[in-house]
Amino acid sequence: MGNSFLDYLVLPVTVEFKFGSKKQYYFGSGGFVGYLLKHQLKYTELLSGYTQTNSIIENFERFDFGASFTAGVKIPLGKSFLSIQAEDHLGLVNIGDYVMDGVLKTNSLILLIGFTPPGKYP
Repeated sequence: MGNSFLDYLVLPVTVEFKFGSKKQYYFGSGGFVGYLLKHQLKYTELLSGYTQTNSIIENFERFDFGASFTAGVKIPLGKSFLSIQAEDHLGLVNIGDYVMDGVLKTNSLILLIGFTPPGKYP
């Protein structure tokens, strides 16, 4: 049994549209650029449980790019704020040349939850 892990550093650039007075809702879209930092291929033998780890990073494209979408809400809690945001990053290029008769593209869904304590903010 094996698993493959790709660690990309991703920089999304989006334009957001905000609306609402007390609760602020926002939606946005744009693009992202990613750079492959690390690849790990992990095999575990079923009978013995022995685990082997290696990397075949040379079989993947180092740079990735695609479309980004975001949606969220900023909720006031007294003088504090609770923020909930979802981001989806969809790759547009094939990042894996080794895939036989197929295409390997990134797709990541991110959920961000934040709390802003009371204070003076611009």
